[in-house]
Amino acid sequence: MFIDDVYSNGKKTDGDYPLLSTAIAEGLFHPRCKDSTSTHYPELDDLSGPLSDDELAELDRQRGLEVQQQHAEKQAERFTAGQNTALTRIIKSLLKFAKARVDEWHGRANKLAEKTKAFTIDDSTQKYYKPVVDGGEEKDFNRKNSGKKITVKAHKTTGSNDIYLSDKVKLKRKQFHKFDKNVTKIYEMLGQSKSENKPAICILSPEEMGNNAVATYIPTDNVLTVNSAYFTTKNLAELQKSFACPDSELSSVLHELIHWQDAENYKRQFGGITDYNAYCDYLNKIYAPKVEKLINSGYNISDISEYAYRKMMEIKPEFDEIFDEYRVKTLLGE
Repeated sequence: MFIDDVYSNGKKTDGDYPLLSTAIAEGLFHPRCKDSTSTHYPELDDLSGPLSDDELAELDRQRGLEVQQQHAEKQAERFTAGQNTALTRIIKSLLKFAKARVDEWHGRANKLAEKTKAFTIDDSTQKYYKPVVDGGEEKDFNRKNSGKKITVKAHKTTGSNDIYLSDKVKLKRKQFHKFDKNVTKIYEMLGQSKSENKPAICILSPEEMGNNAVATYIPTDNVLTVNSAYFTTKNLAELQKSFACPDSELSSVLHELIHWQDAENYKRQFGGITDYNAYCDYLNKIYAPKVEKLINSGYNISDISEYAYRKMMEIKPEFDEIFDEYRVKTLLGE
């Protein structure tokens, strides 16, 4: 028996009984509790007599409250279970999504690892560019600059051709590699890939070059010099504008290697170039009829290049220069 301080506003002073709220706090009426409450009327301890209408109404009210309480507790249980189920579904969904993303990134990491292995430098399987000058042989090149003799100190490069780089020139590996390939291509165009007397090629600074030439061949030394401005200009056509095929990266070097080819033919016939003037006269003699034939066929020398036309108009035309320009234009398909 309890004093009902929960539903009927009872007080501790109403009798010598424990409070209903205390009993509930200790576990009475837990969610699946089968106990119920009813109001005790001392005057009704004698249950042999009939209940009055007011007493019956009070009993009905008490039963209604009990039913409402039990319903409320069941609803609380149901919604608590539903809430837990929804949270479980959300958590499982998030975990599944997270696992999928983890697997995806692990897959990407594995693929990148494989690609990294593929690019590991291995002398036996990989192709890569060595430094332009890698402790190569040192060599001095003597040349005239504005009438004065100068000595250019250079080092052998790592290219496939006999190319030297002046100590005053810095060249990017990519630029040099491309130039080296172009030289090889020109030898192939001239049918000289297997020649054993190819010239030493020296890349000079503009100051060492001493003139505006892109390249120059010196037959007596068998040396081809190349102006490093060729590698640094943003407008190659402007640099080569006076010559045949100014847009081509091959034209200037091709022109000079045609001179080298002429020198090789002369050396095979006469054993060497002992008299430079005699060598130049010989070239003019063999190329004059070739140029004359071009003109007689209606070919306009000015269509070859400004340089070729200028050489044609000199008091003593340089027919070898004119015909070399014509060959450049022909070999490069223009």
